[in-house]
Amino acid sequence: MAIAGDLSVAHEREQIIITALQTYKSIDILVTNTGGPPSGKFEDLKQEQWDNAYNNLLASVVGLVNGFLPGMKQQRWGRIIAITSMAVKQPV
Repeated sequence: MAIAGDLSVAHEREQIIITALQTYKSIDILVTNTGGPPSGKFEDLKQEQWDNAYNNLLASVVGLVNGFLPGMKQQRWGRIIAITSMAVKQPV
């Protein structure tokens, strides 16, 4: 099953979580894969780009974990795998 939505938008993320839990009752494995801000010089990036990066990199992952972790804890099993940009090791 595919559920479309923008994970950086809180209400869309909530709807994705609700739909997934209504369909599957619990999630065993959550994999997140996000990218960061566009490459460029720090001083050239606009606040909107930083806000988008925050929503994509952190807020989306925290929201998904908050949505699915309770079920994992209740069933006493689950895995969360967070994949992020290679820029964590090698800034672009």
